[in-house]
Amino acid sequence: MRCGWPQIPRPAPCSTPLPAFTQAALTAGWSRELLDDWFSGCAAALSRFDKDRLKATPANRMQLLPGLLQAVDELFQALSLRGPDGEATLKALIDQLLAQPVLYPPERLAAVVRSAGAVADHWPPGLPLRQQVVGALRAALAEPERTASDHRLRRIEWICRCVDCAGMIAWAESPRADPLVMAMAEPRRQHVQSRIEAAGAPLTVAILKQGSPHKLVLRKPHDLLEQDRTERRRQAQDLAIAQG
Repeated sequence: MRCGWPQIPRPAPCSTPLPAFTQAALTAGWSRELLDDWFSGCAAALSRFDKDRLKATPANRMQLLPGLLQAVDELFQALSLRGPDGEATLKALIDQLLAQPVLYPPERLAAVVRSAGAVADHWPPGLPLRQQVVGALRAALAEPERTASDHRLRRIEWICRCVDCAGMIAWAESPRADPLVMAMAEPRRQHVQSRIEAAGAPLTVAILKQGSPHKLVLRKPHDLLEQDRTERRRQAQDLAIAQG
């Protein structure tokens, strides 16, 4: 099915993007009550999916985020087509997004602000969405730019801070570029590696099978500077979108 909803049960069959489906339904003369039921089903499905995502690892949430943002964007576009009839559901969705920044990072919601369109521009409940998105993007762009000697990993949601993981995190968040070599028994190596994977940290992991115990060798990405520049360009573009 094609409605942009990753792994979310659909309230009804839909083979076209949700905005196009909504426009077709409006053209066909669907009643307000029928459309209300449809969008209530969409909102309920999204709410159920969000509850599951709260239990997921940061890595899983990051993996799902692009598809989910597309789905939410389509939902906002569809609701905007309804004009005042879509405002109640739109307000509930805005509240849902703003209440869960871990699931919906404000700096990633510029497209949603745009899709809310004129409804959000002139409708008081829509203003906090624009304000938070603009504020988050301005704050991100106000951070000092990374220098060539700065190899810190930033904005990682670490899920364990045991002694072994704390040592790894201290290295990951330091400017150092050299690999981290941790000599430890297999269970401890597996623990650190699993926590890195669950956090979605962009580290390269290898096992050096020399000596006893074997060594866990961690390396940071070599292109962090270019990644940051690309991200800042995206943030600047999104800020322009969010500001209208």
